[in-house]
Amino acid sequence: MSPLPLVTARRRLASGLVAATTVAASLTATPVAAAPPTTARAAEAGEAPESGADVGSVPAIEWKTCPDDEILQCATYSVPLDYQHPDRGTVELAVNRLPASGPDRIGSLFLNPGGPGGSGVDVVAGVTGIPQTKELRRHFDLVGFDPRGTNRSTPSIECEPVARSVRRFDQALGQPGGERTTADALQEAREYVASCQQRSGDLLPFMGTEYAARDMDLLRAAVGDDQLTYLGLSYGTYLGAVYADMFPGRVRAVALDGSIDPFQYGDDYLGILGANYRASERSVDAFLAWCDRHATTCKFGHGAAGDALDALVARLDDHPLTRGKGADRVTTNGYTVLYLLYLLTGSGRQAWPQTGKLLGRIASGLPDISNRDLLGAAGGATNIVIECTDAAGSVTQGGFVRFARRSAAMARRLGPALAYGPPSYDGANAAACSVWPLKNPPSDWRGDFRAQGSDPVLVVGSVGDPSTPYSGAVSLAATLDHARLLTEGGGPGATHTSFFDNTCIQGKVTEYLVSLELPRAGTRCPEE
Repeated sequence: MSPLPLVTARRRLASGLVAATTVAASLTATPVAAAPPTTARAAEAGEAPESGADVGSVPAIEWKTCPDDEILQCATYSVPLDYQHPDRGTVELAVNRLPASGPDRIGSLFLNPGGPGGSGVDVVAGVTGIPQTKELRRHFDLVGFDPRGTNRSTPSIECEPVARSVRRFDQALGQPGGERTTADALQEAREYVASCQQRSGDLLPFMGTEYAARDMDLLRAAVGDDQLTYLGLSYGTYLGAVYADMFPGRVRAVALDGSIDPFQYGDDYLGILGANYRASERSVDAFLAWCDRHATTCKFGHGAAGDALDALVARLDDHPLTRGKGADRVTTNGYTVLYLLYLLTGSGRQAWPQTGKLLGRIASGLPDISNRDLLGAAGGATNIVIECTDAAGSVTQGGFVRFARRSAAMARRLGPALAYGPPSYDGANAAACSVWPLKNPPSDWRGDFRAQGSDPVLVVGSVGDPSTPYSGAVSLAATLDHARLLTEGGGPGATHTSFFDNTCIQGKVTEYLVSLELPRAGTRCPEE
């Protein structure tokens, strides 16, 4: 879930998965509602905007040349663990910077790839060879940071050992259902959450997005910018929306690509997962229909890809493929296949030929992809912890059971596998969030998301986005007081987020970030 070879997680096919670039574009987060907010949270909303940090009021970042890249500069930066009680200690954020290449530097551009849990440091380290960022690099220092608890920032969130999560995947089913599996999902979730409490309990309450936004405000002041220039993708749009609502006077230009409805993300987590299931299933259906029309290129299903997929999942549920022994043993089961398709939906049509070839190889008995591979591409502990902290109190165990029982109606193939599956990433996190122990964490912004008084925000949404449905962008643009909606047209088979895949979107977002010129109201870019 991140742009191009920038981060890890879900947008291109990684070399370990298929031979391209990891399933990137975890940017994300999750999907979305259709109308401006009417939730209980919206009715209660009312936290007042804040002024933010002045330049000079916090220590400047002390940049040094990165040890593995002479072009980049690296640093760590201390921020309070708990902003309500600053004397409780600090956390260290990993930060990097690619200095502006041109003489007409405007300031810093902060980047967040989503996830939640994606690495901004990795994004900035990967942009030097990407032509879409050339104009931005001329005018801005590109700044990335690993949000608190994630990646290189310390301390980092830890839950159960990866080997235990792999065993859970190896025991999961592609076609679950019924009372027993619902109880099993809740028990697995309790065990997973207990491991998070045991290994990271001191950090969990402070992992919500509000504190990440406060961290970003300190970083903005620490690089010497009076106002924030920001490009956030997928979940990064929620981080940007929280920042704009908290610190509207500090907004210079905030571009949000693959936008989600902030009220639904925080207050109707199961609703946002249901939208994610439906959009992802449509993308899988579009892939299977393409396979039927292009059987020779697809190399899977011989013109009946849907039936072949269902048969493959059922067969692997009963007789998984394995290779290796002991600690080196890897398993490919029915769950592997469906979870792989879920991760790859964000890669769009460009991934379909390789996906078909991969399914064909698995169907022929070659376990090219294992559950261990998938866990390396999924969000893992930080994704679960941030989403469940942000959604704290909005998901009950009873609500999860009802959601799981409806999952097949929402998405015939993906829904049950994700709802009943072990905690791991986005759509598979419902059970974990239903047993999350924190109900009112300190890092939980309760604003109205109007960002009153801010300069205009650019909201980008794709009609065919499989991970953050377009309705979220529509709702966010309607909620913000000063926003402009930029739309990518198209349908199922589009990529998740648009900036790195659509030259029209890229050009208009770049123009806004550089010159503050918004696209005309109603602007639509055709899907590329």
